Formats: sequence, structure tokens, C-alpha cells
Amino acid sequence: MIMKKNKYPGFVIQKFGKICVSVLLAILFNSCASMGPKTIPSDGFNYNERISLQQNEQILLNIVRLRYAEVPLFLTVSSVINQYSRDGRASVSGSNLFGTPKADANLNTGWSDRPTITYTPMGGQAFSESLLQPLPPAILFFLIQSGWSPTRMLTLTTSSINGIKNGSNTARFQYPPDKEFITVIQLLETFQQNGILGMEIGGTDAEPTLNIHFPAEIQDDSLRVSVHLFKEILGLNTELNSFPVRYGQIQKNNSEIFLHSHSLLEIFFNISGYIDVPYEHVDEGRTYATLQPQGMPIIKINSSKEKPDIDYISIKTRDYWYYIDDSDLESKTTFGILQILLSMAKDSSPSKGPLISIGN
Repeated sequence: MIMKKNKYPGFVIQKFGKICVSVLLAILFNSCASMGPKTIPSDGFNYNERISLQQNEQILLNIVRLRYAEVPLFLTVSSVINQYSRDGRASVSGSNLFGTPKADANLNTGWSDRPTITYTPMGGQAFSESLLQPLPPAILFFLIQSGWSPTRMLTLTTSSINGIKNGSNTARFQYPPDKEFITVIQLLETFQQNGILGMEIGGTDAEPTLNIHFPAEIQDDSLRVSVHLFKEILGLNTELNSFPVRYGQIQKNNSEIFLHSHSLLEIFFNISGYIDVPYEHVDEGRTYATLQPQGMPIIKINSSKEKPDIDYISIKTRDYWYYIDDSDLESKTTFGILQILLSMAKDSSPSKGPLISIGN
């Protein structure tokens, strides 16, 4: 008897199933190759960029809040957890009913990305004190030593040096800086650029101390005259070349420099006076009119009904966009100083507010 050979033998279905499973495994293995350690560079960059942007937006938002007599609030990103998962399913079936061959194969893959970002309100006694206490003069000169402009740094953070007053641009107090103040900070700029402004740092992390000193012998005649002028304006002993820098409003002797610095909250409040607020908000009594800056314009914050095309940082509140133009290098530099000063604020209080976790 001759048996008729089946056109679709069982082993063909089995082979087809094996091929399907192999394809699925290949897809899964290739996909998993992009997970794990290889996700760190892209994830690290993306989260770093977004967290930095979020912190900058908070600074600008709180400056605007102060302009409208609102209490500032800062949040910090306390943790970022990202969970990846992939899964795959395969099924193969075959039948030969009533002489009709049939083969089915199903492939399913899945991918999930579940980021969880936790925000913590910055508060407590330590953080509040950091906002309200005057900045230590040593910290300001640390930043000057790091390369920041003495003119910008001291204009932004200082009320007076040895009784010589800086200007003010707040709603209650607006007056120009003393001419001697401008001369002093310009001289410090010259000393920094010519490498003759030395600094000796001591004390502890909690209470740092600082001495500034000049070379005993200066070959350049113009620099030697400038150092002598600096000492005369500040009422210092011209025979000395080293001077401790301390916090204070009144000069107590001729051998020390007394610097009356702002608190971080005071700096933010002063900067809020530079916001170009909408006229309608002034007419409605929501805030005071923008004042003409006295002395060096340290920052310019614009407002617009429409979202700005080219912005360094922008936020929307009260139906308006408030922003710093990306082409305004002066304002961007000042904003950078604010970022550094805020990062130094302590937040070591054991008591925290509620956490806000956002998952996707």
C-alpha cells in the first residue's frame, strides 16, 4: 500500500515555532543590551539638565513672588529613581484538521519606564537662618578669588565697606552708591586682573576668616598708586599690607576692613526691584512701579504676555511670562551668582514637610 505524503508535516510547524521563538529572544536580548549601565550617560545628562532647569525656575519664581509681596518657597529634588522593564511572550500552535493544515504564531513584547522623582520643601531652622543671616564676608571673597568679578559680587551682596555705602534699588529705599564705593570696587577689579590681590583663608567651615594682602613691593607705578588710593579711601593704615576682613557696618580701627553684607533673602528682594512688571499690575495695585536702577544695572528681568522666543530662563505666573534674555550676558552672570549663593544655604533640619512624588 502506498501512503500519501503530507504536504505540511508536523516537523515544519515545529521548525516554524522555533524560528519564532528565536526571533523573539533576539529582539529581547538586543533591546536589553540598551538597558542597565548603557542608560546611565543619557539618563544622567537628561535628569541633570532638567533638575538644573527646575532649580533655576524656582529662583526666578521666588524673585517674582517677592516683588508681589508673596512668601518664597523652595523645593529640592531629594531623589530620582528610574525603573526599566522589558517582557516578551511567544506562542505557537499547529493543527491538521480534516486534511487542512494550519499554523499560528504570536509574538508580544513590552517596555516600561517608570521614573519617580521626589521633591522636598527646603525649610527648618538651619535653612531659614541661611536665608536671613548676612553672608559671611569670607564667602564673598572666596568667590572673588575663584574668578568672579569684584564689581558684580560686591554690588550685589554688600551694603557698605568701612562705612562707604552701596546704592539701593528697593521700593522703600532708593539711592545711588557713594562715588568712593564705585572707586573701591573698581580698584579691587584692577588688583584681581593684575594678580596683586592676595587672600589668606583660615578659621573653620562654620566661621571662616579672611585676610587680604598686597605685595610688599609693587614694581608698576600705577598699581602702587592704586593700592595707596585704596587704603586711603577705606581709612586704612597705608603702612600695612595685610588686612582682616570682618562683618560690620562701622569701621572700628584702621587695620581692618569691615564689610556690611546682605542676607540671601535681602539680595533676592533687591533684585526683585529690577523686574520690568506689566503696567496693568501697577495700576491695579498688585505691585509697585519698576524703579530706574541706581548705579550698575546688575540684572534685567523682563515680562511678556507671550512666551519669549529666546530665553535663558523663564517662568509663567500671574498670566505673564517673566524671563531673562539669553543674549543678556550681564544678567545671566548675576543669575549664576545667585545659583551659587543659594546652593550654600543650609538645609539640615531633621523636620521636613510632605514629600511630593511624581511617577509616570
